[in-house]
Amino acid sequence: MSGFKTSIQRWWRLAFQLRQREALVWSDLKAYLQQMEWTVGTFEKERYVEVPFQLVEGYTVPFYYGVGAHELNLQVHVMEAIPPDVITDAFILSAHFNNVLNSGKVLVDAERGAVLHRWKVELLIPFLFPREIEVFIARHFNTAKDIHGAFRRLVEEREAPAIIIADLLRQIEANPRTD
Repeated sequence: MSGFKTSIQRWWRLAFQLRQREALVWSDLKAYLQQMEWTVGTFEKERYVEVPFQLVEGYTVPFYYGVGAHELNLQVHVMEAIPPDVITDAFILSAHFNNVLNSGKVLVDAERGAVLHRWKVELLIPFLFPREIEVFIARHFNTAKDIHGAFRRLVEEREAPAIIIADLLRQIEANPRTD
């Protein structure tokens, strides 16, 4: 009976216009965050929320989740204040990440010395499968942790980008995630 109910709900949702779909996904996103009881800053007009998460001990950053332009947006600044002498290697490391990531992009802002992880999901997926919002948020967070660790290693240890990404790939192969 549960599968039948879910199918009916999906068919019902398909009848919605695009603006209605965006509004429903926005509502689903806020409901999920409220259910999790996280500290959330909500910006209704812009349709995004800001949620602080701790990437590593002592390093908490705001994650941004929003709905608009036919997509669900997930974004976080994984690292700030990259020294100017490491910016070239930061671009190389971000290119390596972008070659192996299944979802999202790693961007480097050279002027601010910041690294951004941005993931855009077509709106239809969370619209038809609202529970996938939880999966997207978990994957985005876990990927951001990996990216932060890699860039931290680049900045603190001055490790070569190719070595960092090779080690990360070995680690992922040895411990595949099930999220």
